[in-house]
Amino acid sequence: MDKKALLITPFMTGFGGTETVISNLFKRYNEDSYQKVKLEYINIGGFTDEDWQENIKNNKVIKLSDNKYVRKLQYLAFLPFIMFFILKKYKPDLVISTNPIIWSIAYMLKPFFKNKYSVVSWYHYSLTAKPVKKTMLNKTDYYLSISSGITKELEKNGIKKSSISTIYNPVLTSENNISKSNDGISRFVYVGRVMLNGQKNIKEMICASILIIGTQILRQFV
Repeated sequence: MDKKALLITPFMTGFGGTETVISNLFKRYNEDSYQKVKLEYINIGGFTDEDWQENIKNNKVIKLSDNKYVRKLQYLAFLPFIMFFILKKYKPDLVISTNPIIWSIAYMLKPFFKNKYSVVSWYHYSLTAKPVKKTMLNKTDYYLSISSGITKELEKNGIKKSSISTIYNPVLTSENNISKSNDGISRFVYVGRVMLNGQKNIKEMICASILIIGTQILRQFV
């Protein structure tokens, strides 16, 4: 293999969309018979649920406290040192991270390793909904964007288009089809984390559905 890449993330619950994306990525990676890059995964913090890692062969988990407040103190005290020893041990050509603090530390440690690796941010949130400090946003060499919308947000924040690669989240395909109903009844399927408000905002979808249905009923009487 020509290159070595490290994907580094902080504590993760094991139930989120980012975990699904990483799991799908490694499943496709494992199926690739012509791998030009050795991809390894390192988690700093641990998980609530570890079952999602079954597709990841090359992984290392650095367990920290289960208590989130204690874990934050551990990050504050030890994260730069942990990152230094990870970089020293693995000697990567590429460091990819979903977390602004982790990719910023990796970027700032580059002089200690004679700038032998590049840092890539792989942020999984909208910069409008969950902003990243300008100082951290600039402490990376390249950007992986999971949507065209986030690409535009990066450009609005002064990031050069040449530094951004828009790569959509990997999806595992299936030959199973959901048959269309012929009884005239509309059925809606929601796939994702159940959150009434916040990121998923199911409440908005419910309100929109009620509005559409209500409009259709009113039209019958007009």
